[in-house]
Amino acid sequence: MDLRLKGKTMTIEFTTTITSMEAYPLYEAVPLYVFRVYWNYLGSDSVYSTAMQGFTDIPASDPKASTPYADLTQEQVMGWIQTYTSAWTWAEYSDKISAWIVAQYTPETINPPLPWVQIPIVETTLSEII
Repeated sequence: MDLRLKGKTMTIEFTTTITSMEAYPLYEAVPLYVFRVYWNYLGSDSVYSTAMQGFTDIPASDPKASTPYADLTQEQVMGWIQTYTSAWTWAEYSDKISAWIVAQYTPETINPPLPWVQIPIVETTLSEII
């Protein structure tokens, strides 16, 4: 994703990494049946990076969901993530990660009170309030 910031083009690269998988010990005669995949979605430019975590549920209707656990490949599981995670989720995560990275270049500003101007402190007692 390319963004313009202060007249310069900034490229943010996104990568997805599988962090773990959740499985039933036995489901429909398939041992270690994976039904959920946890992942990190990392965005980074040449200076800053940040990540969001998520998970994807794998529907039992997927014929490859019954692949024996030992035979699963990273490519197959990444395919599940791409297939069963909505485009809205990817767009939302990409937008949030991009905003966080841009914020590192454009930090929030505030307008503190002038140090030489005294702010009057009004003291009241509880009996004056009641």
